[in-house]
Amino acid sequence: MPTVSDGRQTREKFRDIAWWAHERGRVMAEIDSHRQPLDLNSLFPIPKRVLRKGFAEGGQEWMWANWGVRPGRFGA
Repeated sequence: MPTVSDGRQTREKFRDIAWWAHERGRVMAEIDSHRQPLDLNSLFPIPKRVLRKGFAEGGQEWMWANWGVRPGRFGA
């Protein structure tokens, strides 16, 4: 049965892992400010029919409806 001490050790390990991951991402962003760790368009591309309407006309609404982000956030 796990003890309180085991829980604390696990918490500290996860805290350290999260800190290192955050620091790695921060340093990468400083080195290359145009890098995008998550490109939503590569995962779920904007359809050509939406792009033909133009970004202001159809793209913004499509991004909000399908990705849940507003234009201008996360490099979009």
